[in-house]
Amino acid sequence: MWNHEPNSALIFGTSNLERLRIAADGKIGVGTITPTSNFHIHAGTVQDIRMQLTDSGTGTAITDGLILRKDTAHNGYLWNHEPNSALIFGTSNLERLRISNTGAITTNNNSINAGTATITAATFSGNLSGNATSANSASSATTATTAQGLTGTPSITVNDITSTGNITTGTSYVGGGSYYIGPRRVIWTDGGTSGKFSFEHGEITHLSPGYIYGANVQGNLSVTGSKQWRIEHPILNDKDLIHSCIEGPRADNLYRGRAKLINGECIVNIDSECNTTGGMADGTFVLINKNIQVFVNNNETFDRVIGKIEGNKLHIKCENINVDNMIDWLVICERNDKGMINHKDTAENGSIIVELDRDINKPTVNPFTDEPI
Repeated sequence: MWNHEPNSALIFGTSNLERLRIAADGKIGVGTITPTSNFHIHAGTVQDIRMQLTDSGTGTAITDGLILRKDTAHNGYLWNHEPNSALIFGTSNLERLRISNTGAITTNNNSINAGTATITAATFSGNLSGNATSANSASSATTATTAQGLTGTPSITVNDITSTGNITTGTSYVGGGSYYIGPRRVIWTDGGTSGKFSFEHGEITHLSPGYIYGANVQGNLSVTGSKQWRIEHPILNDKDLIHSCIEGPRADNLYRGRAKLINGECIVNIDSECNTTGGMADGTFVLINKNIQVFVNNNETFDRVIGKIEGNKLHIKCENINVDNMIDWLVICERNDKGMINHKDTAENGSIIVELDRDINKPTVNPFTDEPI
């Protein structure tokens, strides 16, 4: 069937009504006499419009096959109704992204880029950029390069991350728990999910009570509230046991132990005897400490003892050379490692500046709402 007239359409109809036309320029219109696309479906009133692909294996009901749809609220759908089949996207004759029948999203060594996205379950073997919010879980079976390359000012909020390796962004490694992740900070808002993350640089800010089950912070960790050690109570099943951290104006290292006198004296190697598992490499104590103080105590007799540090050795002597008592010792030092010396909140000698300047005109804000805290 051929219309040879140069400016005329080919029109098809039923029940004395036009149903479809092929315009003079080759565009096909359904419900419109002026199709603006190669295939244009139009309804004269607000209604649910669908295009459906089915075969003998899918059935022919409205809930079968593949549907391209616009509903009455003008939402768009590309919907695979088949229960055990995926929805697959590709470019250059290659699969790039797959949504499985369970809703899991898998990329094929590529990136998901979005201004804002909600992901209920995803496996990334490429890069993640933009802003992403995960309502349930993001899962990876790859190595530390997974989801690497978060750029600009992106953020991720997740309730669960599981990985056989590490999920890595440009500034952080994540693996379990609930976090807001953005450049130079990690914020946990709730918890109860075991896992680990490490943060390469920046700050960790604690906004509200939560749990974190493993953290390796390679930058600076600051809190405005209290730091607590919290474990399941070893006796009471319905209780947690909490101890609070010790605060002070110095960044102190503590070394302690017990040593036995022989003929009223002994020498303690602080490096190797600072704990019961072999301690530190010889010479470490000297390199990471300054402002050393020594405390020794004889709890067995009334004989007085003294202690003196020479290098990494603690020399203990008793005024009575005839005793072989056990002596308790404690060495407190101020940190002198590169982390303290280069810390933004320390003086040139690496000691903490306990009173820092604060911009009173710049209130702390909640990164989720941008409202002052």
